Amino acid sequence: MQPTAIPRPATPQTETDRELKAYIYQQLVELQPYLLADSQMAVTVQQVASENGGTAAERDPRGEPPPAGDYLVQLTMTVEDGKLTAEGQGESVYEAFGEAKNVMVNQLSQLQNAVIDQADRDQEIESYLDGSRTIH
Repeated sequence: MQPTAIPRPATPQTETDRELKAYIYQQLVELQPYLLADSQMAVTVQQVASENGGTAAERDPRGEPPPAGDYLVQLTMTVEDGKLTAEGQGESVYEAFGEAKNVMVNQLSQLQNAVIDQADRDQEIESYLDGSRTIH
């Protein structure tokens, strides 16, 4: 008996597009300075229905480019028990990803600043409590 290949279900082009995957990996590198060693990042790309109803593929079988707002990209970062999510929507997957990445960078930057500020504050309080600094 000859082994047979199991047919793969049809997948949207965004799931298999090498250029898109390369772009996403390249953009995720910019988030690395904000991530801890055990952080994980998930990227979800969806074609969303527009105001006219249906996805672009359903509305235009000729393969025309999707109208504005037809792509939604969600970035989800997990660290230990925490989770941070950012979304972007745009006319293209690239535009939607760029928006989501900018939202994620802003959120991570704010968290980093809050942690650094809190750590500096705690260190200053400790220096007053241990007597190495005085208030005058």
